[in-house]
Amino acid sequence: MLRNLFAPLVAVLCFLLAAPTLAGERGTPDEAKAMALHAANALRSLGTHAAFEAFQAPGPPFHDRDLYIFVLNRDGIVQAHGVDPALAGQDRLDLKDSNGRAFVREIVAMQDQGWVDYLYNDPFTGKILPKQTYIVRVGDYLVCVGAYAEESVGEPPLARQSSRSLKPR
Repeated sequence: MLRNLFAPLVAVLCFLLAAPTLAGERGTPDEAKAMALHAANALRSLGTHAAFEAFQAPGPPFHDRDLYIFVLNRDGIVQAHGVDPALAGQDRLDLKDSNGRAFVREIVAMQDQGWVDYLYNDPFTGKILPKQTYIVRVGDYLVCVGAYAEESVGEPPLARQSSRSLKPR
């Protein structure tokens, strides 16, 4: 019985010890882009199973402060999630931010690589914050890493996508 309680207690303790540091020091958009490019290369070289396990494992190289990997397929189904692995298999295609923006549809429309900006719940602070996510398409997968802004805002940030990155409408 005690053994069953030990792992969750250790996880909660680690989170509580790390949370003040995570909230005070955030990853930057440049660091998010670098991590997404690194993860895309790992997906290409390791294959899906090994890469997805690595993306969901705690610590470097795919977790750094509030930066983490999440991977969607072209249909918006979560394949791997660095903070909440239980999301794997969930359909997120029609997920909208607090302003009604269908940001997952924008992510899956990415043809090559680029940015999608939206509002999202920061898992470390519980606040709705602007998030800038860099996406790299690797075959049918979209490797994503987002950087959160430090304060909440009322309006979503403007999308920054190159014209070559989106499917024609």
